[in-house]
This record gives sequence, structure tokens and C-alpha cells, in this order.
Amino acid sequence: SGKLPQWNFSGSAWYWQDQGTGTALVRKGGMPDRAILQFEMAWKNRLSLAIGFHSNFSKPGGDEAEGGEIAGNNPVHPASLPGLFGKSYVLQLYSNYVMLYRMAFDESGKPSMDRVQTNHSNVRLGDSGSARVELRCNRLSGEIVLFVDGEFVVQWSEVGTGEEDGYAGKGDGFGFVVQAENSPVRISEVVMAEWNGMPDAARSMQVDDSDIVLLANGTDRFSGHVAKVRDGKLMLEGRYGDFTFPMDEVAEIRFAKSQLAELEGEVTDEMKVRFHPLGIISGRPLAGDRGKLRILNSAVGEIDVNLDCAVMLEFKTTESFLDDWDTSF
Repeated sequence: SGKLPQWNFSGSAWYWQDQGTGTALVRKGGMPDRAILQFEMAWKNRLSLAIGFHSNFSKPGGDEAEGGEIAGNNPVHPASLPGLFGKSYVLQLYSNYVMLYRMAFDESGKPSMDRVQTNHSNVRLGDSGSARVELRCNRLSGEIVLFVDGEFVVQWSEVGTGEEDGYAGKGDGFGFVVQAENSPVRISEVVMAEWNGMPDAARSMQVDDSDIVLLANGTDRFSGHVAKVRDGKLMLEGRYGDFTFPMDEVAEIRFAKSQLAELEGEVTDEMKVRFHPLGIISGRPLAGDRGKLRILNSAVGEIDVNLDCAVMLEFKTTESFLDDWDTSF
């Protein structure tokens, strides 16, 4: 048998464009007990994507899944997922619905898959498109929540680690695998962070006339006007005084609705600067050299951008003949 097809990394995204199936895109570590996994995905020809999380990638007898490989050239059957991700949870995303499974092995080493029941499993993603996915999971409490494009989709309530045979995810890894033939998928902007345990964070507190700052402890919120961010600190002008917070203690900022800029139509003279490991700044290029670029951003004005951490300069956002997402390439 030949070498299994691989995910391809190009620019700032991972692409799966093989007609069959082959390997999973995995990270074996880095997922905390209370975790938020965010990523951008795009797909064509109906979505069929499995996402393993809190995975230990173990097999009976202490073996570890070797590079996330799947034997055979047929579409990935769900029964193969325990052997791929080990003791874990696997979220299956389709164009019209979602399903969550527990992955495990019994005493004889036989893999098992148990669906986690829920009263709502519908989602409208369409045959082709793109979406921002956010998965929040708490190994300690058993809470698992799915958001798509900032909107709540579904919540599952499992038993936590304090219960016997509790939370199924025994590891700290995660991964993606396409489960259908002729189903191209693009994964980008992957973010793994610690979750403060709150179901909707500062989003539910967004108001018309005040900025909301949520601290990383998950409980403290402050309202007022965010005056500036400088030298790793955020300055907030509050109703009863001014506050200064170290940015590493700030979990989320929600700006006042009345102060948000109106989105303009498509701007043809703007460019994007993409950074490692994540981040994008857009604007109209004004001047620059090999190490620095000055752009005009519609929200904050002129910005001098240090290009040391830049991984890509995009001068045209539409697809071109050099785009890996173009199937004719």
C-alpha cells in the first residue's frame, strides 16, 4: 500500500483536498481541563468533519495512535474513531446536524462508541461555506458547549471527573479528520485557550453605552470606557473611578454597541497582514520597508506594523490561480 494522503499546510491554513480519506490533523497536548477550542473552517460538497478533543490517542496495550493515520482508502467509518483518538470525545459536524460521542475501550480492548444524547442537534451549515466554530469543554464539571459564528448551538452535560466512570476524555490532545470522500475542508485560525467556565462570558453583557471588561478569573466584570491599551495594560474609565488591568488578567472585552463602527462595503485597496501564531490587521498600505509597514486602518487610523512576526501579506482577498483552495490548481 502506498503512503496515505496528508493534510497540506499553505499560507496560514491547513487543507484537506484528497478525494478519499487518510490522516487526521492532530495536536497531542496543550488542551487544559477547562478549554476553549476555536477555529475557522471552510468546506465544499457537504460537510463531514470529526473533531476529537481531550484525546489521549492511546490504544489497548499502551500503544499510541501513530500520527493519526487510518488504514484503508474508504471513508472513515465512525467505528475507527476510538482507535484514532483514544479515550476522548468526538464531535461530528455535518451540514445539517451535529453529534457527540464518547470514545473508549472495554476490558478486552474492544473499542466502543456511545452517543451523548441531547434534545437539539440541528445546525444549518449548508453544502458549502465557512464558519467560525467554538467548542467549550470542562472536564471537571462535564459541561460541553458548541457555538457557531458566535451563536449558541447545543450544550451537553456529562458527569465530571469526580464521578466513577465520569468524563470520557482522558487526555489533553485534539484533532480533525474528514469523514467523507470528495469533501474538501480548510482549517485555519486555530486557538486553544483556558475557559473560565462561564457559559457566555462578556457577550451576554454587551450593552449600548458601556464597554464591558471580563477578567480571567471568570467572575469579575467592570463597565465603563476603555481609554487605551499600552505597555501590556488596559486603562478603563469607570463610573466610580479609573482602573488599570494587566492584559494577561483580561479574558474578554465587549465594546459598547453604540460605538461600534459600521461595516463598509468591500474595500478594494486594503491589504491584510497575518501573524504567527494568530492575528490579522487590515488596512490601506501607505509606506514600508523590509521590516516595517505603515497602513491606514479604518478603525484606529495609521499603524506602524512590525513585520518580524508576519507570515503573509495579502494584497488581494479573492481567490486566485495560486490559491490552494482553488480546485483547478
